[in-house]
Amino acid sequence: LISRRLRHVYNSSGRDLSALRAKGTTNPAFINAADLTQLGLASGDLVEISSEHATILGVAQATDELQSGVISMAHAWGDSPENDGQVREIGSSTNRLVNNAADCDPITGMARQSAIPVNVRPVTEGARRPPGRDRLPLSR
Repeated sequence: LISRRLRHVYNSSGRDLSALRAKGTTNPAFINAADLTQLGLASGDLVEISSEHATILGVAQATDELQSGVISMAHAWGDSPENDGQVREIGSSTNRLVNNAADCDPITGMARQSAIPVNVRPVTEGARRPPGRDRLPLSR
């Protein structure tokens, strides 16, 4: 998973302003269009994004701007895990995918925000499925 910026907000600042909410309410999980097809997904479907540390939900968005095997999301969105069901309204916190104690720069102490190894799989709206063979491993 690599980080990105969204043009209509600065991180998630302004997401409570109605003019900006009209442009988008979540931080989509941008995925190569061929990868989405391989997973049997389309833009707008929910995906589960898992790292060694945690799992978050994302709203898939097809793009031809990313190479196969890469997913990209803006950081600084979402909320605590109990609010994951609101992913379409508040987004997901990609920071939950890293262990802040272990995945940080030794000089600055800054947590990793990009180049996070993840796996992606489809999920049914409102429910997580158990781990299965339908995962798409993405590049590290």
